[in-house]
Amino acid sequence: MLEALIKLQAADKNVLGNLAERDELTTRLNQLTALLTRGEMELADKQEKLANVEGFYEQKTGELKTDVQRASDSKTKLMNITRQKEYLAAQKELQFLKRANSQKEEEILKLMQAIEEYRTGIAGDEEKLGDLRGKLADEEAAHKSTLTKLEKTISKQQNERSSLAESIPAAMLKKYERILKGRGGLAVSPVSRSSENCLGCNMKLPPQSFIVLLRGEQIMNCPSCQRFMYVGPDEVSEEDKDGEVGDAEAA
Repeated sequence: MLEALIKLQAADKNVLGNLAERDELTTRLNQLTALLTRGEMELADKQEKLANVEGFYEQKTGELKTDVQRASDSKTKLMNITRQKEYLAAQKELQFLKRANSQKEEEILKLMQAIEEYRTGIAGDEEKLGDLRGKLADEEAAHKSTLTKLEKTISKQQNERSSLAESIPAAMLKKYERILKGRGGLAVSPVSRSSENCLGCNMKLPPQSFIVLLRGEQIMNCPSCQRFMYVGPDEVSEEDKDGEVGDAEAA
């Protein structure tokens, strides 16, 4: 059963590694897509504001043209008036029109400046968005093949993982998956032959626990991190195992 847990851990490591790689690539593409979407929304907002300002500019220039003509007519009328009372009234009207026209000219000048700023900003945004679209297209093309291969690999590995999981008792599998989730994807950890430390959390096992682990007679969990433990075949030979157990028992 321990061997099945070790194989399941290896399968999960492969699956989790490929999932992480896939998620990193998709996250990068999603980030670029989000930047592009936000940039396009901001550009559309600026374009709408520019259209409003341009409409207001057309309105004000039309009003100014009309009022300039009124001022011209008022001036002509003033020159032909002989009565003082009418002359003063016409003069007052002309002065009012001149002040109003001067104010409109200032407003129009400010609108022209705003239009220029919007156009400059829009041009810059359009250039940035063009670059971003190109970058997104390049990365999508570059990662398309990788993502397709990863999806196929992950699907195959998950099927293999499911087959391995079926060979493990339900209660043990549930405990394994709980540890896997709570311990960063590592539920089965080797124990170092030289230091007698659990390599999952680096805690040194009590001597008696290490002896039991060496015997391989039962499945054990690290008393610190709760991971399933094993001494790998590359860590201790059968000869060393018998000698270690004999020495410990003699002591």
